[in-house]
Amino acid sequence: MQPDPRFQQQQQQHFQQQQHYQQQQQQVPVQQYGAQPGALIVHEQDGRGPLFVVIIVVIVVVVLVAMVVLSGVLYVWANSLAADQPESGTRNSYTADDASAETTNGYYDQLISMRWSHAEDDLNWAFVVMKLSVGDYTYDCAKDTSADCIIGQDGNDDNVWETDEFLTLSENNAAIAGGSGATYIEIYVTYRGTAVAGDNSVYVS
Repeated sequence: MQPDPRFQQQQQQHFQQQQHYQQQQQQVPVQQYGAQPGALIVHEQDGRGPLFVVIIVVIVVVVLVAMVVLSGVLYVWANSLAADQPESGTRNSYTADDASAETTNGYYDQLISMRWSHAEDDLNWAFVVMKLSVGDYTYDCAKDTSADCIIGQDGNDDNVWETDEFLTLSENNAAIAGGSGATYIEIYVTYRGTAVAGDNSVYVS
């Protein structure tokens, strides 16, 4: 008995439909998100980082250069000041003369007139030491009445011995000079512990 050709044709069509259906089931669509396989991911860096480093380096260099220059200026200035400071405490020098007032046996005679023969600096009295000596006796001089010798000023500032003023040294309740003949008085003046140049003695009568 021969098979029915129509039946075979129907079975073949049915078989082809099943294969097509299975193929569709096997094809699962995949939706890709993100990067594609094999893609090269490049992260773009912020260029402000290197610029910030460069700015910091420039600032540091400028500060260092300024410090070097300033230290050099200060060094030169300090050396200049040191060169201007005299080794003897001051370059000033004075002259001393008899005050032209007659001395007596009293205790308040004017003795000596002093003025600068050369003066560059006003001397601060806090650092000035002045003494008179007659024979074996030494008398301290001060601007007030605390010493045997009182210093009189004619300047405008009582705190300094000014370059354009003269001094008058007088007795202060002490018989430094005698009433008869001339008295030889030695003078000692120091500034900041160093002797000031000038007359170291005078005859007072």
